[in-house]
Amino acid sequence: LTTADVVNTKYNNQFFYGYNAAIVNQFYATDGVSKGVLSAVQQPGDILSTTPQQNNPLFGSFDVNAYNYTMFPAPTPASNQTPLITMVGTSSFHITSTSPAYGKGKTDFAPYNNVTTTGAYAPVVTAPGVDIGAYQANGSGNLH
Repeated sequence: LTTADVVNTKYNNQFFYGYNAAIVNQFYATDGVSKGVLSAVQQPGDILSTTPQQNNPLFGSFDVNAYNYTMFPAPTPASNQTPLITMVGTSSFHITSTSPAYGKGKTDFAPYNNVTTTGAYAPVVTAPGVDIGAYQANGSGNLH
């Protein structure tokens, strides 16, 4: 991919959680277009799991460890696709006050909104959240 603007791509405050070593070992690129670029290394605000199941995000009512991804690694055959991994149901992905992501968001900036589309296809740009993640503990943020 030669058109990726990796030089001008910046991020911080990322939350990395992995159920097993195979997932944890893929958090940062060791090859590809982002290898060696500042945005492809851990940033000061990142929460990085370096061992499996470290830093459980502690969602409101969804247990990220309930399915054994080591015993049944991807691609997951249909026979192993339990409702636990295929249906959201009444699960809550809001983080709890004991989550490592709680209060770790970055709010000292305004989101860049340069999209001119209006009407039904206009984006909804939410304010930065106090927590890392789309579903803030206080109910604000991305509610889609």
